[in-house]
Amino acid sequence: MIQRMAKLIVLLTVFLSLSTSVAASKTAGYGWSVGGASHLDDTTQSYSFIGMRLSVHPLGWRCLDPSAYVDINIGTRNRSVLIHDIQAGIELTLLRTIRHPFHFLMPTNITAFAPSISLSFQWEGMGALRLKFSASPVRLAEKDATYSWFSPFVTVDMANWEFVHWGIALYQISYLVW
Repeated sequence: MIQRMAKLIVLLTVFLSLSTSVAASKTAGYGWSVGGASHLDDTTQSYSFIGMRLSVHPLGWRCLDPSAYVDINIGTRNRSVLIHDIQAGIELTLLRTIRHPFHFLMPTNITAFAPSISLSFQWEGMGALRLKFSASPVRLAEKDATYSWFSPFVTVDMANWEFVHWGIALYQISYLVW
């Protein structure tokens, strides 16, 4: 189990290193998101967030298209605003198809249904390092933007391999600049 996790971490690190060269990527972009999360053991630690993202998309494939990203989430907790966490990870777009039932979400533009899954390292200000697993089952893509609605996620504490948070990114948009 530990060897598999070590291989996954090495693979993720190599991919992030190669992908973060913006000059080498096919497309790069920025975005923002809005959502919330709850601690599993202490619901008083729940928080809402606004996230900012930088991403690179080095390949541009129609299926199984990887991308790398860095997120900064600004959260509100106990009536205070703070930088809640910083994340670095990979996102895998599973497929792209224009035949989908979600045309009503973007009625004026032709969009592709492009669900994705992602894995990231999440660092909180208190020094905790966690793995975050997320899915974007309702995600639409245009040639210069992606839009996601109701994307669930969970975080796992890497020290003791226990679930810490669960949450939903209510809306996420990413603009591709080239």
